[in-house]
Amino acid sequence: MRISVLGFSCSGKTTFSNELGTILNLPVYHLDNYYWSSAWVKNPSCDITSIVNQDNWIIDGIYTDCCFEERLEASDYIFYLDCNLLVRLWRMIRRHIVYLIAPTGKNPISQKVSISFILSTIKKVRYLQPEILKHLRDLYPKKLLYIKGKLCATFFLERINNDGFFELFDTDKM
Repeated sequence: MRISVLGFSCSGKTTFSNELGTILNLPVYHLDNYYWSSAWVKNPSCDITSIVNQDNWIIDGIYTDCCFEERLEASDYIFYLDCNLLVRLWRMIRRHIVYLIAPTGKNPISQKVSISFILSTIKKVRYLQPEILKHLRDLYPKKLLYIKGKLCATFFLERINNDGFFELFDTDKM
């Protein structure tokens, strides 16, 4: 099974992907780890074709210039996670503070916050997100599930645990 988990910064993609990967016993690949060579420096050779060509995966990340259409075409399911902008900004700041107090081995790009990053996130949510959602709804309506907020994501993951993935995500009943 191939699953793409999309959403902008701090929408809950990593947590959702990790939990979904555990439930479905699928490998999870976080695009932050491939897209960035170091903090705020893009990896010019970001190519995840070898991952996309595998039979089973969850790929978390939106990066439209890193095999985006290939991922969507190959995906059996596409989850789009969205949440309130203020919640995202709070998560960014909290994550940055936690990283400053106790740096982890995580990709440093996901831990660094700047005014330009915050402004970029606001701009993406306001202008780019509607375009991407329209694209997904137009081209992949039977694969797409839009999840708004942490409560919906938690509810969905609990239902998968209780009811099974395929019973829950039967597109013929949607």
